Amino acid sequence: MCAMSFDDYKVENMRKCEALRKYLITESKGFVAVSERNSYFVESKITERAECVYEVLSDKHAKDRCLQYIRENIWEFDTLFLYKHLSRRILNAQKDPQMTMVAIKMLKVLGADSNAFLLALIDDMSRLLEEMIQVRGRGPLVAGVYGSEEIKLDDGFYAYKIRESINP
Repeated sequence: MCAMSFDDYKVENMRKCEALRKYLITESKGFVAVSERNSYFVESKITERAECVYEVLSDKHAKDRCLQYIRENIWEFDTLFLYKHLSRRILNAQKDPQMTMVAIKMLKVLGADSNAFLLALIDDMSRLLEEMIQVRGRGPLVAGVYGSEEIKLDDGFYAYKIRESINP
């Protein structure tokens, strides 16, 4: 896979910035300044002295970020949800489904240290990803706490609110 040149990166970020600005102007019905800061886009609301930080991603990059979130946090997912996505080999070999559920719960007690074990038990990560996106949406998987919604922008981009703050 070819890495993006610096010029291509700048052009893509300008397209992302412009798509977000168009959306925010339409939503706020007024003046909005959008600037890039460390690969994030910052909306400054001059009259309210507030700023929101967004991450703008393509569809593919948003799915990649969701998959990354799942790999790093699978231990937080519901035990029954994980059970439904276990490898067929494990499901066919089990004698007691309740004991399998107990084993998953015991692994989850280890917290993030159990991620590698739980991931090894999963049969189809793409199916798990699609179902998790249906259940939660991509916003929380990409942006964490503030990621309650995904905003569809022009040019095939999606925006996720990362943080909001009030400036003194």
